[in-house]
Amino acid sequence: MKELNTRLLKDPNYVLPEGFMKIKEKEVTYDYKVQEYAGVNEAQSICYEILDEMLFNKFSFHILEGIMRFEEFVRVKP
Repeated sequence: MKELNTRLLKDPNYVLPEGFMKIKEKEVTYDYKVQEYAGVNEAQSICYEILDEMLFNKFSFHILEGIMRFEEFVRVKP
């Protein structure tokens, strides 16, 4: 199934063998970036993002607002 999933990532129109079917799944990811409306320049934005990443790695929390993004994947199911 891993091999079929990697082939589907490369080519979503890949024809599956008999007994398998394609399933579309949505996955939620969060981007923690400084938003444009914050009014900070690029250097400050980079500093805030580095600080946010360091705090998350050490203490498991973010200081920046998470922006939700949906990604759709095609997966194989028997």
